[in-house]
Amino acid sequence: MFVAVCVLMSAQAFAGSPSDVGLCKGAIATIMYKDPSIMKGKMHGNEARIGYTRKADGSKFEMKCKFPKKGLVIWAGKIDGQWGRWRTHTADSIVTYEVANDSTTFYENMASKVVGEKTFSNAMLN
Repeated sequence: MFVAVCVLMSAQAFAGSPSDVGLCKGAIATIMYKDPSIMKGKMHGNEARIGYTRKADGSKFEMKCKFPKKGLVIWAGKIDGQWGRWRTHTADSIVTYEVANDSTTFYENMASKVVGEKTFSNAMLN
């Protein structure tokens, strides 16, 4: 019984809140309609950088995210080998998230309306 309790507690601790790389994967997966499991990522200073290859044609995509406050993701993409602008213009969608127990829900908001929503297990994001 003790071993079972320890294993359960370890699994819950492992699933915990997603890392910044995991949050970036979830945000990009939500707005790009992709599965976060195809993404690889790492931290570069205070930015999370992720990338994936589209199976259909082998095209590679790279994005980076920053987190100016809890619950908010700002992202930029690489275009022709150069980093594009941070998506902070009033015409850009805003990506927010909520962490709850073992999952995180991402919302793509535009003009004060949710235009996209996706929930991922925290284990999938880390």
